[in-house]
Amino acid sequence: MHNGREGGIILLSGLSGVGKSTLIHDALDDNPRQLHYLKDFTTRERRPTDNDTEYVFVSDNEFDRQKTLAADWQEGSIYENRYGHDTAKYKRLMQLGNYLIGCCYPSLEDSESLNVYYNLNKITVIHVDLPDEIRAERLISQRGEEGKRRLEKDASWIMSEGYKKRIDIRFNANGPKLKNRHEFNAIIQQIISATSDKS
Repeated sequence: MHNGREGGIILLSGLSGVGKSTLIHDALDDNPRQLHYLKDFTTRERRPTDNDTEYVFVSDNEFDRQKTLAADWQEGSIYENRYGHDTAKYKRLMQLGNYLIGCCYPSLEDSESLNVYYNLNKITVIHVDLPDEIRAERLISQRGEEGKRRLEKDASWIMSEGYKKRIDIRFNANGPKLKNRHEFNAIIQQIISATSDKS
């Protein structure tokens, strides 16, 4: 129910394989009236494990077409793949008191990429942690050779001081799935309550 207050954005940040998508899908299921996915058009190749909740998979030409149709376009790039959406659509949802949830790469640049388009006070960044050995096992078992390549790309990643300061909450996803779901949902409820009171 709309209470006259603007909603906010919850941004999950973390390396591939830490469980961002699982947490987001659980949060959407647990909060169907409060949360909406911040869905991007992307030129990334679709994976067997992908569904239509997170992305609309398009060619470069279609990406450019969507960009020309948008009222207010936000765009970024991860691993040379393009991601973007029409911010006007999501601003309208927030004005009605809804909350948006999405994910990004764990860098200061990516975690602040929405600041230009949305109210900074309405964006909460959650960094998702998972031990390297568990993340590696998960990536390889789920994505095979692509998972191995992603591990190689991420091997040089270092958490910068600027990114550390941008993080609002750190979440350890190294628990059982149901425990993670319960604890993450509690955090979501705290964020919604706190964000509603921000100016």
